[in-house]
Amino acid sequence: MSFDPNTADPKFGSGLPPQHAQATSGGGALKWIIIILVVLLILLLGCVASCYFGASMFGSAIMQPINDMVENLNQNDEVTSKLGVPIEQVSVFEQGRFQSNITNNKAEIEITVKGPNGTAEVGGTMTKSGDKWIPTDIEVIFEDETRITITR
Repeated sequence: MSFDPNTADPKFGSGLPPQHAQATSGGGALKWIIIILVVLLILLLGCVASCYFGASMFGSAIMQPINDMVENLNQNDEVTSKLGVPIEQVSVFEQGRFQSNITNNKAEIEITVKGPNGTAEVGGTMTKSGDKWIPTDIEVIFEDETRITITR
């Protein structure tokens, strides 16, 4: 007697592997994973937005005395005769210095500036007058180590 796997035998079944039943609920866990990922994405976007707007508002408070200092340097004949015009702040990414401490309408600032004729280290105190920052005691040190002091 030979064995034929295609023959249905009540003791052994049809001889073919059993068919697995398909799940009727289909993707319940996947649905929750997608919901969790969407919620996390929304939270992440909210954090990024609040950091961006918070930093831009805080950043403008820090940058205002620096921008006013650079503006004042562009109007100073001694500084512009050494550096040329326009004078700009050197970014930290370009190896410039940047330090600012603002309290009670006084700002202690140390930055690097550049012009067409070279760079200089600038440091000192600015005082807020209305909506402008006025240099009260500034020292400009050029590449050749010459110095200019600006006081008011």
